[in-house]
Amino acid sequence: IGRVQARVAYEEITDLFEVSATYLVATARGHIFNDANKRTALNSALLFLRRNGVQVFDSPELADLTVGAATGEISVSSVADTLRRLYGSAE
Repeated sequence: IGRVQARVAYEEITDLFEVSATYLVATARGHIFNDANKRTALNSALLFLRRNGVQVFDSPELADLTVGAATGEISVSSVADTLRRLYGSAE
């Protein structure tokens, strides 16, 4: 959560999808739990969007997106782009 707060505060990120992607990547890569880091990462990202008025739904792409984010193959901005494409503009 500290990584997300730092990006929002110091990089002045206001885009919901960019913040959500930061939650996903930071949690998935941070290994903060013994197990279920990727599930927790995805759920926290989607919960953030849902709490901010974005309608979310399950998509087959989410599993590969989360694994790619966890392994470092997919960047935060690419995760944000995918979430934006799947769930549309928050505006």
